[in-house]
Amino acid sequence: MPAATTTRLTIKQDALRVLSKRDEALAVLPIPLRTTAAGSTTTLTDTKLGRGTTQANRYDGRAVEIISMLSSTTIVSSSVANPSVITATAHGLTVSGQIVIISGHVGSTPDINGEHVITYVGADTFTIPVSVTVGGTGGTVTEKADHVGVDDAGFNGTSIVTFSPAVIVAPPTANPYLIYPQGLAGEMLEELIDEVLRDTTGPYIHFPTLVPDGDLSEALVGNVGNWWNNISNALTTKEYVLTSTNQWNTQQIFGARSLHAKESGTSTGIKSDPFYVGDTEAFVASFFVQALAGTLTVLVYDETNSATIGTAVTIDEPGWKEVRFTEAVPAACESVSVRFSATATTGEYYVSAPLIFQVTTRTRPYDMPSWFVSESQIRQALFLPLGVSSEDAGSYVALSAALKPVVAPRPTFLNEARGVNPFKIVLQATADGPMALLVERPFDVLSVNASTTTADREYMRSKVIATVLRDWGDSAYKTWAQRASERAQAMGYNLREMRVEPNQVVSV
Repeated sequence: MPAATTTRLTIKQDALRVLSKRDEALAVLPIPLRTTAAGSTTTLTDTKLGRGTTQANRYDGRAVEIISMLSSTTIVSSSVANPSVITATAHGLTVSGQIVIISGHVGSTPDINGEHVITYVGADTFTIPVSVTVGGTGGTVTEKADHVGVDDAGFNGTSIVTFSPAVIVAPPTANPYLIYPQGLAGEMLEELIDEVLRDTTGPYIHFPTLVPDGDLSEALVGNVGNWWNNISNALTTKEYVLTSTNQWNTQQIFGARSLHAKESGTSTGIKSDPFYVGDTEAFVASFFVQALAGTLTVLVYDETNSATIGTAVTIDEPGWKEVRFTEAVPAACESVSVRFSATATTGEYYVSAPLIFQVTTRTRPYDMPSWFVSESQIRQALFLPLGVSSEDAGSYVALSAALKPVVAPRPTFLNEARGVNPFKIVLQATADGPMALLVERPFDVLSVNASTTTADREYMRSKVIATVLRDWGDSAYKTWAQRASERAQAMGYNLREMRVEPNQVVSV
């Protein structure tokens, strides 16, 4: 899959550049539009709207999306209170009544992720109308775009459009916005994009592992401390990183994110949450690391007896390397952790998903992620053989050997419908390499305009356009559907037929 650079806003704009050509009033307008002067809570100003017309009814009934200019902000905490106080440093919100979307927040009771109307408190705090009994941390807060509609005779013929309902914050100069063609609205297009994502599965290599948060996806940016602890003192930097340049596989089939750490003192570092093992079990462990500055030490640690298992591996190369351990769990060891630390205050390193720890001496059940709902999602079992040896002992050049099919029976499954993780896969790894599953993984839906997806941009554009045109009764949908099918085939996607309700003409 390509890198996660396609956003929900990108997909909407790509689709509108084609769909708007079917609306005479919008055909000559650029996408996106930007206001040329400040508006009011019921008007926006843009001189481009007056091109070639003086008709007051030119844009009647068209849906308008006024895009927020605020960036997503990391949440520090939610308080135990009613209403709950949300702390998010320099959040950028300015007035009560603004609507926000909270995502990736963990630990709160009840769950506060979702849409809220805020009450402004200060530059770093606001409240939401929720009674929180257990506070949480992390996640992001993003202002929701305003969705309005052009009033009857709402254009003054030159630059000003009157819309309703009124917005909380008047659109300033250079504020981006979208005007939708008749028969379509922003919320409808967002629902359609999510439906395409839900009904499309892409190839993904999943490594079952005992390491908690082994795929680095249990929490979003800002929540790294919930899964990865400091070995001693706090680090200068400890964060999740989503950029493809800091992942060992930039095509996203393997790692979708990385841990990034900068040391604050000698021999500080990060460690995983402990996980249980059986003493004398043999295991194979594999970690992908990049020592950007200084020397990085990688080890498996016996938490029960406070000792290193086997021999720690040190890396001093900035290129991505795989560190692999084939060891046995010591006697009387009940739990282990994975540890990464630098030997100097200048140390900086990345640890990419997946973090693999598999037992080789007996069959073992492994939790499957929540997106895995059917055995039919598995295409093939694979293994990761050793790559070319690196200059550092115990390390290998990442991706220097190809994945090969496993000559072994298909893994078996346990399915407990009421479990937190209903599906478990039962397998036995070998010393030749950790086992992996080539699976069909659904794409995540997108909560806000800035949300990214690894779904191919050209596929998404073609599929969305085809579905809208089919809904409109436009025979051109067949051409776009064929393009989507060809692109899906090239990307290895599996598609299910979508059921889309007819769009209604929006009028306000």
